[in-house]
Amino acid sequence: MRGADYYHAEEVEEEETAFVTMTDMTVSILFILLILLAFFASQLRPEGVKSEEIIEGLNAQLDVLQDENTELKALLSDQDIDFSTLSETKSSLEAANRRLAELESILSEQEDIETQLLQAMAKADLLKKQLEEFSENRLDRLEIYNSAVRDTRVGLLQTLKYQIDAEYPELRVRLSATEDALQFVGEGLFASGSRSLSVSSTDKVRRIAEILENSLSCYTIGSRSAFAEECNEGYALIDALQIEGHTDSDGTLSFNTRLGADRAAATYGAMVEHLPGLTDHRNFASQPVLSVAGYGEDRPVAPNDTNDNKSLNRRIDLRFIMLRPSSVEEIDEIKSVLRTYAPGLIDP
Repeated sequence: MRGADYYHAEEVEEEETAFVTMTDMTVSILFILLILLAFFASQLRPEGVKSEEIIEGLNAQLDVLQDENTELKALLSDQDIDFSTLSETKSSLEAANRRLAELESILSEQEDIETQLLQAMAKADLLKKQLEEFSENRLDRLEIYNSAVRDTRVGLLQTLKYQIDAEYPELRVRLSATEDALQFVGEGLFASGSRSLSVSSTDKVRRIAEILENSLSCYTIGSRSAFAEECNEGYALIDALQIEGHTDSDGTLSFNTRLGADRAAATYGAMVEHLPGLTDHRNFASQPVLSVAGYGEDRPVAPNDTNDNKSLNRRIDLRFIMLRPSSVEEIDEIKSVLRTYAPGLIDP
């Protein structure tokens, strides 16, 4: 479009030049004719014609030519004004065309940017979807692992309960409501108000320690660890085996708290004295898993309103606290560590 305007302007300029040239030629020719006529008139005037009349006629023709010349100059002046306006219009048009080209370039760049932005957004959506899928997979692995650990703990506690019940049914061992602890309820280990184990109770605690020793090796690390997938398919790792002392509500809170702690400590002492190697069972942080806690009357399993219910609250709990990893990488680390204690099992 800009090219057409440019050629049109050139045609107008050519027409203007031709018009000026023709006008100048016409005026020049008229003056030449006028001079020739005067010359011939002076040489060939017929008799009877007065020179004054000839001169007047020539002057009249000269006036006519001068008028025509004036009109032509006026017309040429008007044409100059039009041409000047056309030149300004042409310059404006050229500037507008340059601006249009700039705008088209900017628009093209913006279209490129929009295309790149759309591509980036599509890529971001894809990455977000992949991240969500990756996160879901990681969460699934954590959930699957933790679920397997819960099932493993329940299986372990059921096995221990079965073994203890087989030898000491009078201890009335039961699984806690949360399935994370073995509870020895009633007067099985301690007499009412007593902080010390009787001789018979001490023998029972020592035997329980032996049963624990045979089972802990598959769920701990350290010098006494002996991991095997046959006994720990879920790769569960014990973080703490807490010996807890609990009482009923008879007496003051401070008295019962001390009483519960003393009973837990007496149980722990009897076990470790009989099998010192129990303290060699370690958790993921290389700390002994065996520990002691006294709760007194703070965590009853039944209301303290009857003698039977109070006997349920006077108890020793063996609570198995399992390690719960916070990431998939930690799961892999746990498995790797356990495999190092498995004879003949090569860590992949």
